[in-house]
Amino acid sequence: MAAAAGDASREVRVQAARGLGVIGKPSEALAVLARDPDPLVRAEALESSGAVGAPLADLAVQALADPAWQVRVGAARCLGAAGPEHAAGPLVGALADANLDVRKAAVLALGAWAERPEVAGALRGALSDSDADVRAHARRALARVG
Repeated sequence: MAAAAGDASREVRVQAARGLGVIGKPSEALAVLARDPDPLVRAEALESSGAVGAPLADLAVQALADPAWQVRVGAARCLGAAGPEHAAGPLVGALADANLDVRKAAVLALGAWAERPEVAGALRGALSDSDADVRAHARRALARVG
């Protein structure tokens, strides 16, 4: 899988990043793929780094400003696997993203930390989001902590 990270085909690189996430073993190839020129490759690599338990948190925080919404979604999912001390603030900021998929990924990631006051406040704010899924996930997270 790691060898496919250098393939000329974007589709192969996306599948390599996805495969590394499925295998579940951290790989330096994910850091390489997270810097790929193609946004779909970057998105998948960031998400997979979180899935393997070795989130590329610093890259993900930077990627929350990427012009491609897919990369911002991958970054939010990656940060969901990082510690709240590093990830909660950037994810709270992502709740204001113009793209509903990014906001949904952020609210899902924040749900694990709903007992933290700053996260609970942000989730309460998400209850008035324009998207029903974002509102529902925020409501569900807040209900778990009372």
